[in-house]
Amino acid sequence: SELRDRGAPLLRGGAMLRLAYLSLYNLYCLFGWAYILFLTVNMVVEKRVTDFWKDLEMPLKYVQTAAFMEIIHAVLGLVRSPVSRTLPQVASRLFIVWIFMDHLHGAKDPATASRKPSMFASEKHCWFGVMCTVAWSCVEIIRSSFYGLNTIDAKLV
Repeated sequence: SELRDRGAPLLRGGAMLRLAYLSLYNLYCLFGWAYILFLTVNMVVEKRVTDFWKDLEMPLKYVQTAAFMEIIHAVLGLVRSPVSRTLPQVASRLFIVWIFMDHLHGAKDPATASRKPSMFASEKHCWFGVMCTVAWSCVEIIRSSFYGLNTIDAKLV
């Protein structure tokens, strides 16, 4: 039976595997975004906004890049989201994190793995990253909680 079958009390085979996978995916996203929000708020409280990219680059890239799986989920029909809506949303965020913010905060020197300072890196550019991260975190914590609960009880949607 399908997740969309609201009357099916037991899920068998592929549907159960799909629900388990989507539950784990949503838990990863929930805890990842909660961790990013915690790091961001902590950084602001401690007045270390200029450390934004140093502290958040890798956690943000890991969690945001996991969103690529949402395109795969839509293509495979694991979720009801249309690919035409999912693709630009995920692609725009990946562009912001992997290209725009990397450029904003300076290029990494492959030999030393340290950053060469960018002429654009300043406190106001760090605040741009902070605002993006807080907005994304708040939205994604609510979203992944909703979808995670939906995998447990299909009657929520």
